[in-house]
Amino acid sequence: RKVWAFALKSKDQVLDVFKEFHVSVERETGRKLKSVRADNGGEYRGPFENYCRFHGIRLEKTVPKTPQQ
Repeated sequence: RKVWAFALKSKDQVLDVFKEFHVSVERETGRKLKSVRADNGGEYRGPFENYCRFHGIRLEKTVPKTPQQ
């Protein structure tokens, strides 16, 4: 397993940064991205969910109000 972290100035950058990340990871490893784990924030709903669904990426969300996850 590997972990990547990105510093964003605002939450609306999530999808654009993720698209770049997705392409670079698949290009570097030659393997498809299978899943992404994220908190249950609003920035991971709507367009982000649609992007993951379209590309066959499983979006794992944490349970609300459980920071220990």
